[in-house]
Amino acid sequence: MVEDDIRLAELVQQVLEENRHVVVHLDSGEEAASYIAASRFDAVLLDLMLPDISGLTVLKQVRQANCQTPVIIVSARDTVPEMVRALDIGADDYLTKPFHLDILLARLRSVVRRGPVTPTADLVAGSISLNQKQCTARVDGTQLDLTRREYMLLETFVRRAGQVLTRDQLADAVWGVAAEVSNNNLDVHIHSLRTKLGPKGAMYIQTLRGVGYVLQRGNRAS
Repeated sequence: MVEDDIRLAELVQQVLEENRHVVVHLDSGEEAASYIAASRFDAVLLDLMLPDISGLTVLKQVRQANCQTPVIIVSARDTVPEMVRALDIGADDYLTKPFHLDILLARLRSVVRRGPVTPTADLVAGSISLNQKQCTARVDGTQLDLTRREYMLLETFVRRAGQVLTRDQLADAVWGVAAEVSNNNLDVHIHSLRTKLGPKGAMYIQTLRGVGYVLQRGNRAS
């Protein structure tokens, strides 16, 4: 849930949790854009009027990152052009404020039932390509033998190629927001992934000490 009205956010979060949803609340558009794209959520509730960047910008960045998580716009803006623009950019539904909480729950159930759009195209970053439908990865055409978590880790890197990802962002994307993941556990998985990427693995996934990790966008094996 991306909402800067704290009182509203607390109310909605309470109702959602009472209905057995696990909720992550963010009030910054910049943080939300990177967090959503690098994580696995069933759905996103997104306000349009945020303190830094607009919800439409968040939505645009999320879709440009090839993240197909269902997004429900929840906004006081109720003009037809505003709604059409949000839906055209990639929103799955649009709910205007004020709203009845039962309607919000019904809309949420609807988009979660539909799930994200089944990906058809491969994700590609340099010599690394992922088949999202089969959850397989290749480097220069050679298929890798990855565990589920290694694949999820590599997918997170490929979706955000060229961008620095913190340990927390990687852990949330692979293990889930509520999970407690030690630095050592994450390091072991990254080391294993680098090894399976071959001799150039350490060049593909680079460490920025004290900051995080980055997958070089133009990686190519020589």
